[in-house]
Amino acid sequence: MGASAFLSSCGLLLIPLVSCGLNGPTVGNEAKPLQCPRDGATYLQVLGSGGPMHAEGRGGSAYAVWRSDRPAIVVDMGADTPAALAGAGAQPASVEVLLLSHLHADHASGVADFLWGEMVAERRQPLAIAGPDSNNDAFPALPAFLERLFGAHGAFPTLSGLLTGAPFELRVTTLPVSLPTPQPVLEHGGIAITALSVPHGPAPALAYRLEGPRVSIVFAGDQSGLHPRFAEFASGTDVLVVHAALTDRAKDHRLAAIIGVPERLGSLARASGAKRVVLSHLMGQPGHSEQARLWSLSDIDRVIESVRRAYQGPVTLASDFACLAL
Repeated sequence: MGASAFLSSCGLLLIPLVSCGLNGPTVGNEAKPLQCPRDGATYLQVLGSGGPMHAEGRGGSAYAVWRSDRPAIVVDMGADTPAALAGAGAQPASVEVLLLSHLHADHASGVADFLWGEMVAERRQPLAIAGPDSNNDAFPALPAFLERLFGAHGAFPTLSGLLTGAPFELRVTTLPVSLPTPQPVLEHGGIAITALSVPHGPAPALAYRLEGPRVSIVFAGDQSGLHPRFAEFASGTDVLVVHAALTDRAKDHRLAAIIGVPERLGSLARASGAKRVVLSHLMGQPGHSEQARLWSLSDIDRVIESVRRAYQGPVTLASDFACLAL
């Protein structure tokens, strides 16, 4: 299959090419970062498609929504996300909204690095940042997390001015995780952002929906897939990004109560009526232990097959720096 035929069969502009079905080609991460076209259109870019252990060199899962040639909205900020943004061609102050799904290290450990870079670049524009409240002692609420990073007695006290608006304002939105229904986050450039608290073991976690003219994306985030109203939250979305860290071999493992197995993810996609699905947060573990067989990259073809048994729409395997035209 030629490249143009492959792109047509996926129904997406994908850079670099990735698998969109059982028989489609799979191309690994490119050595050289690729950028979305600069044509003023709206794109979803995968800044990182992996998770802890960074199998195949994949970056931690994070995403950028490009509008007017800038990554205006970013979802999650792992340790390598600031470098990915630079590789994708982001300019200082181009990120206007940062959405944190939860505060596991692979999703939030790059916050200090990102904000320090913005300070060094003399950013003055406000940054909206949203994330979860806390419901247990193991995870701080978003304001406490920022205080622990930047407070006078925090890890990086040289950034403490951020807590008082210097050199730029952080507009912090803390989202309750006890609510069973969607809640508004903010509106940005005609895109309404809502959040839904989702089950992810002990970690307070959020899924996000972005809805606007010609834009409808749901970031399911890390979750078990057991929220009874998630399919309603994601109903009819153009793109549903789900985190497929596991194989179905994990369905009886404790991990399945924290991260959804492919069979469950496919059922969620079908119930939501999503127009297409992106599988991300792909994981692998070195070696040949039983534990290694639980992670999705140990048998990625079977993961895709399992999702497609329940969901008949286009399925795309995420790759670092892939761009999806919206």
